Amino acid sequence: MSSREKLQRIEVLGIRNLSRAQARKEILEYIKGNGNAWTSDIANALKLDLDLVLAILKELRQEGLVVENDLS
Repeated sequence: MSSREKLQRIEVLGIRNLSRAQARKEILEYIKGNGNAWTSDIANALKLDLDLVLAILKELRQEGLVVENDLS
């Protein structure tokens, strides 16, 4: 496959601009509906900024609403 063909297959993800409260709500709903998920999966599925998802997940862990799984 040529470089041109590879570039044509790349999908550009748009990032949605949500309030932090709305992003938090959607992240919780995603986790409830999907169970275990990688942070990047959540960000991609919801089209949210990865740093925002990381920050919200940290808050949710501190509040005891989600737990981090050790998958190693």
